[in-house]
Amino acid sequence: MGKEGREVKYLIVGVVLLAQAQEAPRVPAKDLKAVQRVFIDPSMTSDAELAKMVREKLTYSLMTFAKVTVVASKEQADAILTGAVSSEKMTSFGGVATSLGSSAGGGDYYATSLAVRLINSAETILWVFNSDAIKCKDAPSVCAGKELEKAIKTAQKRK
Repeated sequence: MGKEGREVKYLIVGVVLLAQAQEAPRVPAKDLKAVQRVFIDPSMTSDAELAKMVREKLTYSLMTFAKVTVVASKEQADAILTGAVSSEKMTSFGGVATSLGSSAGGGDYYATSLAVRLINSAETILWVFNSDAIKCKDAPSVCAGKELEKAIKTAQKRK
């Protein structure tokens, strides 16, 4: 067999090995330390715009603070972030009395609630985060993102 024949043989073997590696079943992550790739469940809220913004904030938070890769499919992931995010626009009519006089404390705000969990491929819960309604004047996705950043940082300290 000539040099070209050997090169073709090695190329075929390499392609077969690569295909087998990609088809190998993923081993479920046993704990947070083992999680390297996360899929974010897109059905966390029925509001399409809020869902998109929350996903972007989660992607940023996970990649920045948890140092994990966010992947496009469940099959590529070590764990799946799922749960629910809800937000309701509220109006406050109250004012606050201070030593300098009164101040207007009313206005519109959002009450955003989060209940998320990280599960592995065997559906074992690895991490849970719940928050009561967060009162925030920012957009709901910003409120949710800030709260999740805090939660992710806290989880990182426990690793």
